[in-house]
Amino acid sequence: MSTTDATSGGLQAVHLQWAMRTIKKLRLLHPELQLALYRIHYENIIHIAECEDSKFAELKTWFNKNLKPVTCNIKLSRISPPIENQINEPDDYESDVWLKGEPLSVHDFNVLLSLAEPNLPRGSIDFDNQRQVWIFRTFSLVDTTATETVLRAAVKIGITEPVEIVTIDPPSQGLPSPQLPTDRSDLTLITSNQYAMQAASSTLRSLIHQDEDDWRSFLTSRQNQLIVPEEPLPLHNFSCLYDVENCGDSRLSELLTIYDCVNIIPELSSLDWLTKHRLSLTDLQELIRLNRVKIILPYSANLYPQSLIDAMAEVDPQSIILSRSLAAKSIIRGQKKEPLLYAPLTSDQRAAVLQAISKISNNVRAQPLLKSYGQLISRQHDVFMMRGATASLNVGVGAHLGEMFFNLTKKDARLELMTCGAAVEWAQGLGVSYIPRDFGGFDETHNSQIVASYLGKTRFVPRDPVANRMHSVTDGLLSLSEASPLDVALNFNSTQITRFRNVASQLMVAPAGADIIAAVDQINADVKAFERRAERLAPWRLESLFTGMVSTAITQSLEMAPVASIGAAWLYDVLSHQIPTRVQDELGDAKNMLLGLATGSSIDTVVVSRSRRAISRN
Repeated sequence: MSTTDATSGGLQAVHLQWAMRTIKKLRLLHPELQLALYRIHYENIIHIAECEDSKFAELKTWFNKNLKPVTCNIKLSRISPPIENQINEPDDYESDVWLKGEPLSVHDFNVLLSLAEPNLPRGSIDFDNQRQVWIFRTFSLVDTTATETVLRAAVKIGITEPVEIVTIDPPSQGLPSPQLPTDRSDLTLITSNQYAMQAASSTLRSLIHQDEDDWRSFLTSRQNQLIVPEEPLPLHNFSCLYDVENCGDSRLSELLTIYDCVNIIPELSSLDWLTKHRLSLTDLQELIRLNRVKIILPYSANLYPQSLIDAMAEVDPQSIILSRSLAAKSIIRGQKKEPLLYAPLTSDQRAAVLQAISKISNNVRAQPLLKSYGQLISRQHDVFMMRGATASLNVGVGAHLGEMFFNLTKKDARLELMTCGAAVEWAQGLGVSYIPRDFGGFDETHNSQIVASYLGKTRFVPRDPVANRMHSVTDGLLSLSEASPLDVALNFNSTQITRFRNVASQLMVAPAGADIIAAVDQINADVKAFERRAERLAPWRLESLFTGMVSTAITQSLEMAPVASIGAAWLYDVLSHQIPTRVQDELGDAKNMLLGLATGSSIDTVVVSRSRRAISRN
C-alpha cells in the first residue's frame, strides 16, 4: 500500500508521517521487537509479533507516555491486520537527515525549513487545521524564484501536500523579533534568516550563512550514504583546542611555545579573558594574521561578543569556525571512531544492526549498551540539525560512556563525561590536541583520558600518553606564563625552539628509538593502571569493548585488520565473528559500511594534554 493511497487531506498525511517516524524510533529503542506498520481507516497500527501479555502491557504504557505523538491516531497491537493494509515505509538516509515526519514545534520546523534551502524568503510556515493546508506567510514580495525556493524546501523536509504562499503586511511597529538563544542553556543555533530580521551585524550574518551552506553541502554529500572523506591535516602543524573560560592556571603564551596554532573557544558575552591572557583585540588580530590562533564557536554565534567576531573576520573570516561546520568535521572524523553512531546509515539499517546484536547477546547486562545506542541514534539527527556541534553534549560519545558507567556503577558522571566528551570530539574533528579544562577546581584530565582511550586508535600508539612526554620536555623551558602571547609568537622562534617542536612532533608518531621505547613502556604502565580501574566492568562480559580491548589496542596484539577505535574494534568483532552468517547477509550494505569504517586506519590526531597544573609553571 503506497503512502499516498493511505492519505486523505493534509492532516492525515502529517499523521501518517508521524506514524512512520514513530515506528523507526521504536525499532531503535527496542531492537528485540519485530514490528510492522499498518493503516486502516486513518488509524495507524504498529503490529508487534510474538510479545507476551505482561511485556505488551508494559510496552503499551511506556509507548503512550514517551513516544506517541500528541493527537496522532496510532496504537500498538498484537493482532496482525490484513497484509494489504501494510504501509511501505521509506528507508532512505535523506529522509532521516531532514527529519521527515518528525513531530516538531513550530519554531523548530521553521528552523528546519530555513536550513533546507539558501535564500529562503523571510517568513514562517505553519499548518492551518481548519483548511487542512500548509501556509507560508512572508512580509517579502515573492516572485517565481522565491516561490520555487519555498516549495523545494518544503519537499525536502517532508511536506507532501501543496503549500500556499501568502504575502502579509508587516505590523505598524515593525518586524517582530524572532526568539533567539540568550545563553548557553539554550543550545538551539540562530539561523541567518532569524538574524537578518534584526538590525544586526552583516558580518555575523554572512558567517552564519556560510556556516549553513557548509552544513547543507555536508548533508548533500552524505545523503546517498557516501562516506565523506576527511580533510587532510596540514603537515608539521602542531595545534590544540583551548577553552579560555575554563583554562585554570594555564596561559595562551605557554601554549604558543608548544603549538603552532591554538584554536580558542572564547567566553560567551565577555572579553574579560583577553586581560587574563595579556591581550588586546589588536594583538589577537595580529595572532590571527600570523596563523597562530583560530576562533572556534560551538554555541550559537549571537552569544559571543560582536566586537570579537567583527575584529577577527576583518583579518580572516576563515579563522572563525562556527557550530555547524564544527559539527560536520566532528561527524566526519567520528565515523571511524564510532561508526554505529556516525556512519551514514538509515534508521532501519542501524536498527537492524542493533537487532542482530541483541540476538547474539544472552547476557542481560548487555542490554544497557543497546539501550544507550538506541536512545542516542533516535535523537541524533534532530539534535544535530538544531544545535550543531553542541549536539555532541547530548548524543555524542561522552553521553554514551556516561550512560554506560552509570548503568554499571550507579555513580553518576554523565554530566562530566558529556561536556568532556563533546570537547574531545570537537578537537578530534579539528584534528588538534585537546587541553582539558578546569571547572572551578575540577580538573577534567582524567575524564578526558577515559574518552580518548575509548576513541584511541588501535593500530598506532595513541598520542595522549606520548603527548605527556612532550609536555614534560617543556619543564626545562623558562616560564612564559606572564609574557604577552603576541611577544611569544613574534620572538619565541629561535632555531632551538624549531628543533624542539620537530623533536616533539616526532615523539608523537615515531615508530622506534630508545626514547619511544621508554615512552611505550610508560604507556603500558598507564594502561595497566586504567585496566585496574576498569575491572569493575568485567561483569558485563563485553571484554572487547572495555577491559580486554584497552590493553589489546595499545599493544597492537589484534589478530585482525587495523581498527579505528576501541568501540569500533568491538563492533568489528561482533559483525565479523559473532553474528550468524544468515543474519550478516540480511544486514547487507549496513554491515559492509560499518566494517569498512571500523577498519579504516589513519594516524590519530586527538591529544589529551597534561593538566594545566603541569603546563603552568608559576
